[in-house]
Amino acid sequence: MTTDTITRTLRLPAPLPLVWEAFTHPAFLSRWFPDSALFTDGAVGVLRWDTHGDYPARIDDVDPMRTFAFTWSRTHDPVRPGESTQVRAAFHRTDDGTELTLTESGFDALTDEDPAAARKENEQGWDEELAEFTTLVCELVDGRPFSPHEPTLTVLGSARLPVPRERAWELLTTPEHIEQW
Repeated sequence: MTTDTITRTLRLPAPLPLVWEAFTHPAFLSRWFPDSALFTDGAVGVLRWDTHGDYPARIDDVDPMRTFAFTWSRTHDPVRPGESTQVRAAFHRTDDGTELTLTESGFDALTDEDPAAARKENEQGWDEELAEFTTLVCELVDGRPFSPHEPTLTVLGSARLPVPRERAWELLTTPEHIEQW
């Protein structure tokens, strides 16, 4: 049995743009994964859980509707080799919705803890988090009402921005820029 990788695949009866938005938009992200996510320095930030604390993270790859990847610290210290793993989500359209494959890797390179134990801990965590994610997606598909503080999902289209990826991410995710658009 490998200790390096966790893989989970979900088949969701929802359109790809809805699944992408539920997975990546900070307001939706906080409904199923951390209690909050704050990325203030481009693609570097913090995933915060009220019960577990802050975990530094770095966004590694964003290819809208295809791939979202981030590296996060297993400690409360900045992301660095031997103390972090990478999570990669791949999105694919299917005849009846969307397939999401989530892979977390890098456990064998951990130097501060037992890789097998760390992997087992995160396997359980992903099972719980992805169950919450599935519930969220089903609620969005069913059109259940949201509280006034939750966003409604409207996908109007897509655009290519004439700026580097890191700048585009900053413009689309930081509160001060969101207020401008």
